[in-house]
Amino acid sequence: MVFNGFRSSVADKGVDVEQFFELVTANPYNEDTGFGFYNIGMEDGKVNAKLLKRSNSYVNEVDTQTFETSRKQIAVFTSVSFDLDFNLDLITVYGSQTQLNLLKSAFRNLNDFTFEANVPNLSLTDFSVLLERHKVKFSIDQITIKNFNYKDGMVGRFSGEINKQSLVNEIIGQYDKDIIKATFVLTISQKEKIILQLLPSGNLKILCEEDEVDYYINFLKQLIFNNG
Repeated sequence: MVFNGFRSSVADKGVDVEQFFELVTANPYNEDTGFGFYNIGMEDGKVNAKLLKRSNSYVNEVDTQTFETSRKQIAVFTSVSFDLDFNLDLITVYGSQTQLNLLKSAFRNLNDFTFEANVPNLSLTDFSVLLERHKVKFSIDQITIKNFNYKDGMVGRFSGEINKQSLVNEIIGQYDKDIIKATFVLTISQKEKIILQLLPSGNLKILCEEDEVDYYINFLKQLIFNNG
């Protein structure tokens, strides 16, 4: 899942939630363009939809009679689920950065529509402070550091488990800008815990019960992006 802030306009004029809903509704999948939108909904200042994108690929076919090989072009279809929250100016893509890039490419092909995504500036320190401010209990179980340095005798990428939470502040203080992945365990209540990985480019990975995903995604959106 990827969170990004966004700005959008049509003919240099800002777009509201109803205008965006009408825009994607007016662009269903089209064989000529190779993309389009479906499963579109609008509620409480949010639009959720799916992008269907066609791309071309090639496979090798073998004639079973002659055993000759030929190259054949095939169409590959990719579906990208997303929602735009106009209350928070936030786009959520249910996938990776690759899916976000496909979506931005599709938006560029909508007439007069301009879309700009902004990666949230959320470091490990920032996220930890947010959790403390909102009184969310947490622990950091794993960290990956891209430029680890142990007494100038061992340098490189390092990934390890944290067995002593008392060491977390020291590690963050020394390597904050070099930490490229951190695994949090958030304690929502005595019976509720979720595992969350914080990665670059606004990427978040959540591990929780499937029927509770929407609830926790909304929880994280409000926690991180609602400044009210």
